[in-house]
Amino acid sequence: MNFNKYYKNLVRDIPIFTKLSFSVRYVLEHTLGWFLPLHSILKKWEFKIQKNIYTSIKHYPKTILKIDELDKHYSPSKIKNQYIKKGIPFVIREGAKNWEAFKNWDFSFFKKHFGKHPVLLSNHDNLGDNLELEAKNSNLEKIIDGIYNNSLDYARFNPLLDNYPKLQTSLNQKWLNDVRDTKFKKHHVLFIGNKGTKTPIHNAGNENLFVQIRGQKKWLIWHQNAHYMFNPKVNRAPAKSSDINPNNIDKNNNSTFHHLPICEITLNEGDIIFIPSYLWHYVENKTATIGIGIRWLSIKNSFKNNPLFSFLELLNTSPSIFTTLNWKKGFDFNKIMMLNKNM
Repeated sequence: MNFNKYYKNLVRDIPIFTKLSFSVRYVLEHTLGWFLPLHSILKKWEFKIQKNIYTSIKHYPKTILKIDELDKHYSPSKIKNQYIKKGIPFVIREGAKNWEAFKNWDFSFFKKHFGKHPVLLSNHDNLGDNLELEAKNSNLEKIIDGIYNNSLDYARFNPLLDNYPKLQTSLNQKWLNDVRDTKFKKHHVLFIGNKGTKTPIHNAGNENLFVQIRGQKKWLIWHQNAHYMFNPKVNRAPAKSSDINPNNIDKNNNSTFHHLPICEITLNEGDIIFIPSYLWHYVENKTATIGIGIRWLSIKNSFKNNPLFSFLELLNTSPSIFTTLNWKKGFDFNKIMMLNKNM
């Protein structure tokens, strides 16, 4: 069955009152959760809501879903109108194989030309399970050398391409601009990591076109409305995460997860995947990899894809939306998330 249609049916089976209760409870905890007497009441209500959600979907068997794989010559305007505006994920196999970045970038390229570029290894819930006791500074040379020494230090969300804009010309910027549905400023983030490095189940409010330059990366994805089942903790931050480990599902205490469909995609070199705002995803490097995320904010899409989370962005405190959107000095997601007081 179609990815979006399956989730539409699944979420429709959850009673409207239960979904409304989930949203009200979440907003109250987001805004007033610090008030301990109310916090205790909210936790009891949360348990009841999640029990009702499980009862509503427990008849769904575990199934496998796929997302559309588009031809690399597919029209950018059709991609924009049929997928990006509608918040529907897709893959384009070998879509970036003619890009200069694919032809010229490898580990030796980044080590030779940008080896001293700083990498912040930050310790927060959204950055995987290889956590340091505290944030530490590294650089790309150390990260790349570490790949050959079985290190799990992972350069992710790194703003290298925004710090050196000339690198952006190696990406097909015309195509990237043609498929976007907004002229809002886009950001480029670099990922370099070893086999086995991962990012747990999470989502964020930006659109994301991810380009696999080197290696293989496994993606697990779930619909934007899977928040009813994941029930992420309230962190008042610009990204939500789940502590469910999809590799050890028998150990999870979130029983609703067992009824969510599996949608697994392996990105090979030159492939492109679109991750709409608030789409839940888990990412694991199957080999040493280099990838580029091209991200931008579409306010219209964000509110359409998940009205609850997009509204709560306005009320974030860890950090506030004004700090998150203060891009005068560049966008460094690691530094922003280090401001999350709920780490």
